[in-house]
Amino acid sequence: MTTSENMKWLLGNIEKTFSPGEVEDSVNQIIMDSQALNQKEYLKLVLSSIDLTILNATDTINQAEELANKVTGFSKHFPGLPNVAAICTYPNLTKTIRKNLLVPEVRVAAVAGGFPSSMTFIEVKELEAKMAVKNGADEIDIVISLGEFLSGNYSGIIREIDLVKTACGKASLKVILEIGALKSYENIWKASWLAMQTG
Repeated sequence: MTTSENMKWLLGNIEKTFSPGEVEDSVNQIIMDSQALNQKEYLKLVLSSIDLTILNATDTINQAEELANKVTGFSKHFPGLPNVAAICTYPNLTKTIRKNLLVPEVRVAAVAGGFPSSMTFIEVKELEAKMAVKNGADEIDIVISLGEFLSGNYSGIIREIDLVKTACGKASLKVILEIGALKSYENIWKASWLAMQTG
């Protein structure tokens, strides 16, 4: 499929309506499935899924080093428990986290793309993602451009996600949807669909 054919297909398959009962049934099924799990194993799974964050405007290099060192030493203090999934930070602290994090299975995630508002130029979003990866990020986290989405500019969202994904190279891309601002099941579906189908 060409890019324009792919875009046409994406936009043609974005509409879906939900009944509140359909969503409630799905949520209830998830709750029932989780209750069937072994509680101890379930809690280990939850722990291994956590992204620790260092995302305050007041965070320092020393604090980033300290957090990376704590995560590195976690298994020594808590043998038998899995470590967290990632440490998530701003791009300018990525190199510090990478240098001090000595646990290969814990990823370094960096927020980018004008996080948290996403209100900046696409060129800045691409460059920020590329620089964070160069400094050691395994994953880039961006927030969907809510203004563009709520204006119905879905093709703009697709283009933006695609450009940032390309800028990430081999690093993973996570798209944060801000579902509280999307407000409806249909909008959450559309935003999820756009993010997943864009790769």
